Amino acid sequence: MITLINGRGQLGDKLLQAIEGDNTEKNVSIYHTWNIDDKSKPIQKKEYEKFVNFLKGEPEDNKIVFISTNSQKDSWYVYYKHLSEAFLLTNREKCVIIRLPTLIGKGVFPLLKSGELQPEDFFNLISIDKAVEIILEKTKQNSIIKSFHIIGETISAESVKNILCL
Repeated sequence: MITLINGRGQLGDKLLQAIEGDNTEKNVSIYHTWNIDDKSKPIQKKEYEKFVNFLKGEPEDNKIVFISTNSQKDSWYVYYKHLSEAFLLTNREKCVIIRLPTLIGKGVFPLLKSGELQPEDFFNLISIDKAVEIILEKTKQNSIIKSFHIIGETISAESVKNILCL
């Protein structure tokens, strides 16, 4: 059985739909809960501690799938996501880490369109449906490789902004 832990937002909604009625024989928990709105150190540290406490409460034979980011921004959000990955890898043999690119959806695009967020060099994008497909595929794999850096489609941030402003 696959359990989605929290599952916020568009990706969480699609994941929940996709795992309904799943007949996976082993217990799997997909950890998809994180505060992405406040990237301050205290909030992100709290998210890390919440993950550590969750992991400590999970049975050892459960497989843990951690949804992470492939962002390389110098932020506390990225720092604590990576710290969580390291904690998971060193404390759980049955795990999968999936680093996703920017999701095509309601998150970053309205901010770009409104001008609240200025475009940087390039975006690496993935559709929510494709992200769900990859998450489920990696969840069901049995591999000694535990961390997967997913590459989406690359487009200049300026092009994305121009498309949004049409």
